Amino acid sequence: MRSSNQICKTFIHAVASILLIMASTRLTAQDSPLLTPKKQFSKLNPSNWLQQAENTLILFEGKMLTGFDTSFMTDQYPRLLKDIELTLNDFETNGKVMRIRTLDDVKAKLIQQKQALDKWRNTIRKQNDSVTSGYIEIENMMNDSLRYTVNLDSALWKIYTPEFTTLDTNLVRVETMYQQLLGKTVDIENNLNTTNFRLSRSIMSVENELHQRNEALFKRTHPAFWQLTSNSYSTNIGQVFMETLRQNLDALKFYAKNAYIRVILFRILLLLITLLPIWYFKKNKKNLEAPDKNESYKFVHKYTGAATSSFVLVMAPFIFVNSPHIFTEVILVTLAFTTSIILIKEQPAINKKYMYAMLALYVILKAMNLLVSVTLFGRIVWTLSLVGLIPLLGLYKNISKTSLTSKWLFKLIFGLTAFMYIAGWILNFTGHYPLGRILLLAGLDQFFLAIVLYVAIYSLIDFIAILANEYNASNKLTKIRVDLIYNKLLNLVKFLAVVFWFSTFLININATQFLRQNVYGLTNQQISIGGYNFVPGSFLIFFLALYLAFYI
Repeated sequence: MRSSNQICKTFIHAVASILLIMASTRLTAQDSPLLTPKKQFSKLNPSNWLQQAENTLILFEGKMLTGFDTSFMTDQYPRLLKDIELTLNDFETNGKVMRIRTLDDVKAKLIQQKQALDKWRNTIRKQNDSVTSGYIEIENMMNDSLRYTVNLDSALWKIYTPEFTTLDTNLVRVETMYQQLLGKTVDIENNLNTTNFRLSRSIMSVENELHQRNEALFKRTHPAFWQLTSNSYSTNIGQVFMETLRQNLDALKFYAKNAYIRVILFRILLLLITLLPIWYFKKNKKNLEAPDKNESYKFVHKYTGAATSSFVLVMAPFIFVNSPHIFTEVILVTLAFTTSIILIKEQPAINKKYMYAMLALYVILKAMNLLVSVTLFGRIVWTLSLVGLIPLLGLYKNISKTSLTSKWLFKLIFGLTAFMYIAGWILNFTGHYPLGRILLLAGLDQFFLAIVLYVAIYSLIDFIAILANEYNASNKLTKIRVDLIYNKLLNLVKFLAVVFWFSTFLININATQFLRQNVYGLTNQQISIGGYNFVPGSFLIFFLALYLAFYI
């Protein structure tokens, strides 16, 4: 039998529950059993209230421990922040001397980085809202009227003291955890907002620079050459050179400090790619001594070091993302040297003196383009660059004597280079310095890019032939038709190289915006024939994909 104390305790418990239930409205079926608002807790009896509060605490604590992932702040965000710093540092250092196409690339990078940042901002904002709502719910539980009613009633408090004491301990513990997490999420959101504001401001700065450059393209921004005097420019070449050197060294140091892993990876990749043909030709030296054994190779077996280094340098811009402007320029000049040397050795009919003269002129104008401000000496150098037409014309005359295939294509490139060169020189001479510099350098860039692609194409095919021959040597069941792959792949890569060269040419002369507004609109204009609607661009993509599929 129960003792009198137990009977009394049970009676008081039952009476208190009945009074509380009669004094409140019964819960409806739609009320949530886990996320109970403050008013709903007050409608329950102490036992049910305690049970609901315990369930809510378990839910909130489990959600907090497993549902709030901020690991990207220690993994992905630092990498993004480093890329942002590299991009912004390059713009702040070389923004005034960058060409318009480079500024467009910087803008595209910043927009892409901002989109990634916005994605994380939305994620952390949702987490912050969830943590805030959970914290408010816990506060409601701690301030619930029923809890205070039980605390004021000595009889009820005596009965529920252990349960409420345990609950209070858990409430304080979970509240402390939510306070800490809320502070963390708020700090993260503030950090992301600050970075986002800086990115938005930087994008506006790049857009403003682009706007000023585009407006100045067709205006006379400098005195014509015959109007130049010793007072036309306040700074001399020595001061400008030292300031340019300081800024670019700072940019390279900053990049090396923040991207040293990429430099190490690039050197490892360079070593592996360079060692592959060296190892292969050393291994098969006896088998490849006969001239006919090397028919499947164009450059790598004769110019192993230069060909492999050129092949790797072509991939460098894809590895060294967000690199300083001077870094990219040095890579282009180095590529021009290595590939031109291969071309001179491969085509003896090409006049060496003319080729070296073009290389020297290219280096000089590239260096002048890096100067942070225009000087009188610089204007004189750009004007004297007209002498570059002499070696260019000499090289053009020698094309017919070479063994180059598609001579008409090379003649077209030479003619286009000469046209751009003359147009740029005239504009620079008359004081339209920005546009003149763009056209003149665009002509030289496209000239040497054609040589780079010529060497890179055959180097790529040579690498594939090496891999195919090595596979044939180690596999007795199946053989790869190296000659078939060489011929088929060569035509495809040539076509892609021509497309790449032409698209780069359009980018260099800032014609892409015009094409987007006209050609893109034309190819995406809906055409109706009978009851069918179609877009010309979709048809072109379909047939191109179909042709490539059958070709491959």
